[in-house]
Amino acid sequence: MFIKPNWPLPSNIHSISTTRHGGVSLKPYDSFNLAMHVDDNNGDVSKNRQMLIDKLQLPADPIWINQIHGKTVLKASEIHREKDADSTFTDEPYQVCVVLTADCLPVLISDRNGKKVAAVHCGWRGLQKKILTETLSKLQIPADETLVWFGPAISAKVYEVGTEVRENFMDDTNAFVENGPKKWLCNLYQIARNELHRNGISAIFGGEYCTFTQKDQFFSYRRDGAATGRMATLIWFDES
Repeated sequence: MFIKPNWPLPSNIHSISTTRHGGVSLKPYDSFNLAMHVDDNNGDVSKNRQMLIDKLQLPADPIWINQIHGKTVLKASEIHREKDADSTFTDEPYQVCVVLTADCLPVLISDRNGKKVAAVHCGWRGLQKKILTETLSKLQIPADETLVWFGPAISAKVYEVGTEVRENFMDDTNAFVENGPKKWLCNLYQIARNELHRNGISAIFGGEYCTFTQKDQFFSYRRDGAATGRMATLIWFDES
């Protein structure tokens, strides 16, 4: 039901990523869909969200945002609930940052001291707009004190894009492999890794999943179209 990220967090910081299993949603959203915007039954989604809180013993309701493939970064707080953004951060304990994905790359960020965290939604548009750099600028963590984990996303083996996408990433040509006339296989993990490296960050973990090919475990918009659910990736911390 859950993926426990493997990265060297301080003991007071908690992170988790969900799979498609363990909820009550019916096909094609079966079963642990956590998104309200995908035409699933809202009552079922509400039950799934409550199960998320209960099973993880979350300290508060996650600060769900309305993701728009932009570069807006908001502090995780009640006043920003359901606001348009693609990243939330906090320097306060017990505030739960969360993003929803079904092929896009969820990125979690923490400092080594257990005082600051963020959750970032990275599709290619957000990466092109430097959403990770925007988030880092809000966090103000020294690069050598920054930890990053990549959650489940579509892999470079199957994520085909056109030349019009690649042209947005001419500093990231190592993230693209030609796959036919004007077609390229795109590595979201590598684009994100490149941006983090440009910010001086090297402590990067995760990145081993593929939402498209691991059908039994993950939702995938590219594979299944609009009628599919979303996984959640969360991070929060307790007082140390």
